[in-house]
Amino acid sequence: MGNDICSLRVEDANRKFYDTVAADYEQGDGRRSKKLAGWLSAQLRSLRAAAPGGMLLDIGTGSGFVARCALGIFDERIGVDISCNILSAHRTSMSLGVCAEAGKLPFRGRSFDAVTCFATLHHLYDSAAFVTEAARVLKPGGVLYIDHDMDAAFFRRFR
Repeated sequence: MGNDICSLRVEDANRKFYDTVAADYEQGDGRRSKKLAGWLSAQLRSLRAAAPGGMLLDIGTGSGFVARCALGIFDERIGVDISCNILSAHRTSMSLGVCAEAGKLPFRGRSFDAVTCFATLHHLYDSAAFVTEAARVLKPGGVLYIDHDMDAAFFRRFR
């Protein structure tokens, strides 16, 4: 019971924070540079070569940075985020934005060729639920890509 309450508190805090900063997230974050976008696009091209088809699910999509970098690489770029406000503020970044929790995805099993989770794991209370859901929605032969865009400033602040 205690873990459920803690999980709900973490989800609620994340939702409230990202609902509040939705419109200004990219400017406030400051790490989404052209250099990082180029690097991530190269990673996504490699991911696409390994994935059996063109359906990408980005969990914890935020402002849609991964979806923007995947434009022209994946046919469909679906973003999931716990903050409906951030999805609304950045809806042009992805083919579709879905407001949902990472551990409770509203998709049928075996729906996606690739699932990404970029700079999101530290926000999740239950990363095991995320991995279980990511595996459930991946098609056979699909690829899961997890990464974090830690730069020197991030490392200094959170080490």
